[in-house]
Amino acid sequence: MQTLKKIFLFILAMELAFVIHEYGHYTEFIKRDIPVQEFSLGIGPAVYQYRINELTLSFRLIPIMAYVMPTKDGYKIQTQSSFTDKFLISSAGVRNNLLSGVGVVLFLNLISWRRGLIDGTQFISRVVGYPLKVIYMFVLFFLDSLTLRKFSLGKNITLYSGHIRPPAVVGTFIFLSFLLGCLNFLPLYPLDGGKTFIEIAGYFLNETSLAVTRTVSQFAMYFFIFGYGVPEMKFVEFR
Repeated sequence: MQTLKKIFLFILAMELAFVIHEYGHYTEFIKRDIPVQEFSLGIGPAVYQYRINELTLSFRLIPIMAYVMPTKDGYKIQTQSSFTDKFLISSAGVRNNLLSGVGVVLFLNLISWRRGLIDGTQFISRVVGYPLKVIYMFVLFFLDSLTLRKFSLGKNITLYSGHIRPPAVVGTFIFLSFLLGCLNFLPLYPLDGGKTFIEIAGYFLNETSLAVTRTVSQFAMYFFIFGYGVPEMKFVEFR
């Protein structure tokens, strides 16, 4: 029973991190008047669908991942959008994951301060310094990933949340938020960073070369995630 509970809570934290990620894409689509036909929680066959104006909210059988699907006209509008708009759409999920992770961590520090576990000066220094530390960690993750952990620059760096230990599902959510945000920024198609990479490559390559680049990048993504693994970095540790 305990194992099933842990699995359920992990799936809940993971799905929440994915939904927050995809909601970032959704809001950027709406800002640019790009029509969206579906916002799906999970993948596979639809279990339940609810219509909200032109948008279909779907709950699918396999409770992992989430996605936002523009309409056919929406895809055309997105294709014809400026590079800046495409970048903002692609990076919105990464932005949401990192901000949500930082927000939860700072909230835990607020609780630590209110309980007298840290003083006001420590709390303010963490509010100011923690986002900078996350950016530093993000850069190190990016460099470690591109060098396939050759240098492991951030292996011994830990992001601390404070002096309290939250429920396991909260800790899992923080970890997955940072991991999902960092991974998706990598220039590997079809990750969000990979879409931007392909968009940039399109200015220099013809259609055939671009298609080859996209395919190679996609295989590199599979190798990296499923074969080599992510850098050995501690995104968060409680004490």
